[in-house]
Amino acid sequence: MRPVLLTAITTVLGLIPLATGMNINFYTLFTENNPQIFFGGDNVVFWGPMSWTVIFGLTFATFLTLVIVPVMYYLFERMQRLLLGIKA
Repeated sequence: MRPVLLTAITTVLGLIPLATGMNINFYTLFTENNPQIFFGGDNVVFWGPMSWTVIFGLTFATFLTLVIVPVMYYLFERMQRLLLGIKA
């Protein structure tokens, strides 16, 4: 469970600045100590929707991996034991 959650959380948190359109001017950050942080710009038109898609898709896939798959395995095992007449 830990590797799945760590991977999903770090990826989602890493994509949030891209999804919100946060821009940092790294040149002025290092030369003038002024990052000139602003939201919006030309890149947000393409990368914004794609990053939101990855964020929601990864969140849904994490839910499926950690909740739905184990429940389905449990139900399949229970149904198999019921059909074979094995007491659990």
